[in-house]
Amino acid sequence: MNRMIGLFIGLGPILMFVVFAFLWPDVEEGLELVEALMANQTLSTFYLLCGLFGFTMMQSGLILLSRQLISQVSGAHAQWLTVANIGFIISVTIIFVSAGFDLGAMQLYIEGNLEQAALLSILTLHVTNAIDWSFGMGLFVLGWASVSGVLKPKSGADWLPGLLVISGALLIIARLINNEGLGFAAWIIMMLSLVIVGAAKAFRSSEAPN
Repeated sequence: MNRMIGLFIGLGPILMFVVFAFLWPDVEEGLELVEALMANQTLSTFYLLCGLFGFTMMQSGLILLSRQLISQVSGAHAQWLTVANIGFIISVTIIFVSAGFDLGAMQLYIEGNLEQAALLSILTLHVTNAIDWSFGMGLFVLGWASVSGVLKPKSGADWLPGLLVISGALLIIARLINNEGLGFAAWIIMMLSLVIVGAAKAFRSSEAPN
């Protein structure tokens, strides 16, 4: 189980980064983005699904990790981990809604409804921004709960999940002050943190409890 959870957490962000850093059109949301996507609709849809798969893989790993930890604790500690779990589930829901809006914008463009397509594309941006709140909360709580109480690490490598506290806090702060630069940095730090945590989890001894 440790290996599967680690691979999900570590590989998901890598796939997302490849898609949205190198393959997704680097243009402003709205009609410009829809036109860029429609330049090759089939390929754009494939990229969108790959990004969706990477994000879902990452969230699934975090959900499994939080549930694994819930089974090892009780009381308030377990309740906080449940809050983190809910945050990740909400994030998956948001990303699927966002992907549906992107596909809807492309369909509206095909039908000649350019203004509606542009509006839906812009709406996609604002819906996706909500992920910073749910995902940031989930990471912050999971990171904190992973290194506190009965789960307090006994060795240096076991402190790595604490990196998620920083990632989660940055995502929330960036959205709170609406700073795009900090938001971009927060996502990069988040991805790096998850790759590190995922790798540590994947190569952890199968006898290890978490």
